Amino acid sequence: MISNDILVANNVIHGWGAKAIELDASHDIDIVFNTVADGDGFGTWARVPVDTGGNTILEGNQAVRLWNNILTNVSIDGADPQPTVYSNNLVVEGGGGDGLLNGDPGYADQTTYELAASSPAVDSGLVTGNNPNDDALGRVRDGKPDRGALEHGATAPVCP
Repeated sequence: MISNDILVANNVIHGWGAKAIELDASHDIDIVFNTVADGDGFGTWARVPVDTGGNTILEGNQAVRLWNNILTNVSIDGADPQPTVYSNNLVVEGGGGDGLLNGDPGYADQTTYELAASSPAVDSGLVTGNNPNDDALGRVRDGKPDRGALEHGATAPVCP
């Protein structure tokens, strides 16, 4: 099976037994505003699926966009290209791309993974027209988005 045209956004992942986000033979994937609190963060496997006649269907992972996430680590298979957008992620260890921050995300709460005001992830996300407008709790992101699933200081949506 090939995964394509998928948005993975606004997830808080804690206590997962394997890689929190892993791509295997994927195309046109947006991974944005996710918080992986522990365990393995993001990785790819450059699998090359074939049809019953042995013809290659897809080589590895293509057109992957990875931005504004908080991840524990990043592991990109050497046979895969770097993401086409690889920007403004906070990665505890490793990672790459433009605007990379390494180190402690600075959570205010180790249960909800809300960011502290002093977190380097606050107001340091990439601003793009492809950003989802709301965070994981449905709160509106401001003009200077935070990295990760939760927007620091955002207010709850008003229901009619």
